[in-house]
Amino acid sequence: MSIVYVGLDLGSSAFQQVAIKADGSIKVNRSFTTSEANLRAAFADQQGEIQVHLEAGELAPWAASIIAPLVTRVVCSHPQSNAWIAKDADKCDRIDAYKLAELLRLNRFKEVPYPPDQRRRNFKQLVQHYDELTSQQARLKTKLKARLRMQGVIVGGERVFSSSGRKPVLTEVKSAEVRTALKQLYAVLDQSVMSQTEARLLMLRAAQAFAEIRIFRTAPGVGPIGACRFSAYIHTPNRFSSKRKLWKYCRLSVSHRSRRGPRAGSPRGVLVTANLYVGHDWIAAAVGV
Repeated sequence: MSIVYVGLDLGSSAFQQVAIKADGSIKVNRSFTTSEANLRAAFADQQGEIQVHLEAGELAPWAASIIAPLVTRVVCSHPQSNAWIAKDADKCDRIDAYKLAELLRLNRFKEVPYPPDQRRRNFKQLVQHYDELTSQQARLKTKLKARLRMQGVIVGGERVFSSSGRKPVLTEVKSAEVRTALKQLYAVLDQSVMSQTEARLLMLRAAQAFAEIRIFRTAPGVGPIGACRFSAYIHTPNRFSSKRKLWKYCRLSVSHRSRRGPRAGSPRGVLVTANLYVGHDWIAAAVGV
């Protein structure tokens, strides 16, 4: 059975499909409006062992789940690693789709694994939602203190963000207009805190469906949030060829810095290994202490 390599340049309004044979010659080059029906139609008439390559993005998990039953293999690659596509001066959907097919034929890509289970993809989205709200809250707090400093009000600590702590601070602001603007920022912060709390509860409720999270929490220094993040962002140890690559991905590996020979500074990072159960596999995973 002949192998056909298909590059799929996926966009929100349209996608380009380019299929090439094992010798590199183009077999199919066409575009469709992006929809589930058109994704199915694009592969309904393909013959042979069909392998599909598309870049990771918002639409990639959805498209891959539709295509997977119709083809032999679907891979999603990291866009930043595809320099031939990202940095080329000549860019269009047709060229990009051809390059995706060619990179698949040459096996020159860095795969981004997506959980096949929709529940796990939804759980990862909930964890990302919580993390985004946490980052948003931190930015708002930094902005509030900066605006207060611009008015000569220098404060430290977290008390300034509480309902009782903000009142004496606002009285020190002389301009009524600026004081109103600061109150608006406080209102946004209060809403962000409320949304973050609700997102945390939503995430922890969804986490009850995954047995490995309870086991992660038995490791020293791992709380409910850390366990949820580890499960959501890693989801399977099989994507890493060694424990050290897993540690490096988690930014927990011991790092050394050197400059023209001698090491600059002492090694960074403290690790302890723990056997953690993910799905049906025992793995050695790094946890911070």
